[in-house]
Amino acid sequence: MSELFARKCAGKKRHESERKAEEWAKKTKKYTGCAMNVYACEFCKQFHVGNAMYGNGKLQREEREAA
Repeated sequence: MSELFARKCAGKKRHESERKAEEWAKKTKKYTGCAMNVYACEFCKQFHVGNAMYGNGKLQREEREAA
């Protein structure tokens, strides 16, 4: 399994439409207070929701590596 697949698709909830993913993102933001990002997945061809603050994990991973 590639690192990119593991970060962008594996284990994430899949939404069959962008609209449904947007609804999930709004609910998640309301519950957690974190801005969420919806993106089309190049692997499963569906939509995922990720933390917008970390650009789907990139910044978060860089911060861990720097620590």
